[in-house]
Amino acid sequence: MSIAIFPIPNCVTYPGQVIPLHVFEPRYRQMIQECIQRNIPVAVCHVKRTVHEVDSDERTLAEALQSDQSTYEPVGVVSFGPIRLEEVLSDGRMIVEARMNKRARIKNFVQEVPYYLAEIEEVTDDDSPPSAEQSMLHAELSARFERIWRLAHPERTTPPFDPISIPFAQLSFQILGFVSIDPVFGQTLLEVRDPMRRGAIVCEILKAAEARAS
Repeated sequence: MSIAIFPIPNCVTYPGQVIPLHVFEPRYRQMIQECIQRNIPVAVCHVKRTVHEVDSDERTLAEALQSDQSTYEPVGVVSFGPIRLEEVLSDGRMIVEARMNKRARIKNFVQEVPYYLAEIEEVTDDDSPPSAEQSMLHAELSARFERIWRLAHPERTTPPFDPISIPFAQLSFQILGFVSIDPVFGQTLLEVRDPMRRGAIVCEILKAAEARAS
């Protein structure tokens, strides 16, 4: 299976997230058009390194719309899913919605110019059968996320999702979509395949965030 890659520095995405994209570079506008025409999923991901750097601070919007920006090498494990074109602005910029459904490991690149196309293998979680320990962690993650959400958003009565109704293996990813952590650490969590280990780490993140907010 092949997917297209949209590498963005410091942007780690997780299965279950819906990512809004403002696409203006010519190569990525081409990518969006071709992925929609050929039904190719797209990964939105963090980067390993800068391959070619462009000083975009000195460019006007009109110049940026006519030329590509810096080129980045994507990380090895990504989230990916289908995209939907929401709007094309008068100057050609695209407003896109990307739904991250699954994880994948990049096996090799079948294309690098003008944008990355990669052969992948899906990354799935290890088996984690239901247990009393899992149920307790599920309940703690749910309660802590709800408390932190209400502390951070006192004007909103309910969180953006009902955590207790989310399957346990998915819940840690769902929560990570709403917390701010270092992208390198976030990438590490994306690659964790043990739901219990991932959930325990996310629980510690929530504990620290709650302590800071209290």
